[in-house]
Amino acid sequence: MVPLYSFGYLKNLLEKLTRDRHAAGLKGDFIQAMAIDKDSKMIVLGVVQGAYHSMVRDLTKMHSLGLITNDFKFTNDKISITFLGNVVGRSFLTTETLFIILKLMEKNPERVFYLKGEHEFNDTWVNHTLKRELELGARFLSREKIPLFKQVSEFFNTLPLELYAVAQFKKTSQVLPIIVLSANLQDRENLLKKIDEKSKVAFLKHATTHKPAVMNLDTPLTVMPGSNDLEIVPVATVRDIRKRDGHIKMDGLRKLYQEGHTVAWTILSSPLATYRHGLKFFNDAFCVFSFGEAFAQWKITLYSRNIMSANQNFSVRQENLVSSEVQENELSLSLLLFREKGLFQGTFLSGIKALY
Repeated sequence: MVPLYSFGYLKNLLEKLTRDRHAAGLKGDFIQAMAIDKDSKMIVLGVVQGAYHSMVRDLTKMHSLGLITNDFKFTNDKISITFLGNVVGRSFLTTETLFIILKLMEKNPERVFYLKGEHEFNDTWVNHTLKRELELGARFLSREKIPLFKQVSEFFNTLPLELYAVAQFKKTSQVLPIIVLSANLQDRENLLKKIDEKSKVAFLKHATTHKPAVMNLDTPLTVMPGSNDLEIVPVATVRDIRKRDGHIKMDGLRKLYQEGHTVAWTILSSPLATYRHGLKFFNDAFCVFSFGEAFAQWKITLYSRNIMSANQNFSVRQENLVSSEVQENELSLSLLLFREKGLFQGTFLSGIKALY
């Protein structure tokens, strides 16, 4: 299942994908959006940090679940995969891990989303093991001080800052529910301030299932007067967090908080030595988001395998992806907006809920 690898293959694939992504307008600081429907399945992984063997075990499990074929293709066009940044990092098989992600991107154009994390931003990767691996293994391919520096840097510049999964099939005349996925990137919030809210609404309204939408932060959309009659409602957010900031022992999936109509999740996917010793995290882990006509059918399923356990099978844990408040307001999600705007209090909202 794992493709043949060499530094020459890595170089060629970096150059090919960069050309393809530039042609699709994926360059610089940008965000992407894709539409989801009731049959969509979103695979999501937290930071991988070059953990090659963990990544292979995750892919093998995805294969057994019928999500991916032997040649790295998804089994249907409703499946996507998102990496929450920091694919490269501290492990000693970082180039091989990166190559696997690139093969997934090559085999599944427009269905693999590799978000820009701290290690992919502003060439921070040169402070980690990827640099050393290239110096040792790719020196015969390049005369640069860091071999393949140009190819790696240009490819990382084609990665999005944030991904929005847009539930067009749940859109009402007032509300468009979305899921927000983001990496741990210190400058992300400042960069996203370049986009005004009207441009973002117009952008998300036109996300389709056929082709993920892209919006460059330096060239926001031109918005026609009166064209934004929808409120964007983030019913769930998924983000990587700094592991040293309030980390709590976890099996790969943790709910960060629930506030009103929004649930925030974080995912951790690889049992790096740093995480094993500092965080007591020993799991291979990934999540699958599934949907349905009703919000109560929106699920987040964790597949997790403790590498220290005698039982080497993946365990399964399932949670509601969105809050109970969203589920209970199935017929009138816009009620949430009124409460958020302070037009009435939660006690009154509870009485309204009883009507449905």
